[in-house]
Amino acid sequence: MRAFLGALLSLAATSAFADDPMASLYANTVVITTAKGEMGRTLTNADHTFTSYQPDGRVLKGTWKIVNSQVCSTVTDPAIKPTPHVCRPLVARKIGDTWTMTQGIASWTATLKAGR
Repeated sequence: MRAFLGALLSLAATSAFADDPMASLYANTVVITTAKGEMGRTLTNADHTFTSYQPDGRVLKGTWKIVNSQVCSTVTDPAIKPTPHVCRPLVARKIGDTWTMTQGIASWTATLKAGR
């Protein structure tokens, strides 16, 4: 779960959306691939919510905000204790970008794909 939440947090739009650095995500999908080849996806919304579809079939929903040049995300549904809250630097991304994420010993690949 944290891997997919982390992927969401590493994203930002291109400079064309300087007023809203997350704008390139709203109509698009972040596809996540784990080291085992399992896939999930995250949808980010302009109302500062997200939905993350996990490879195991679980669906995580939450909120995000930009704080001090970081994207901070909190899972709100299902209610998990302690509440997962992660902040990562805001990094410019565009459609087709692929990057590697790590968190602890886990790693995964994220790709920003056009459409939902």
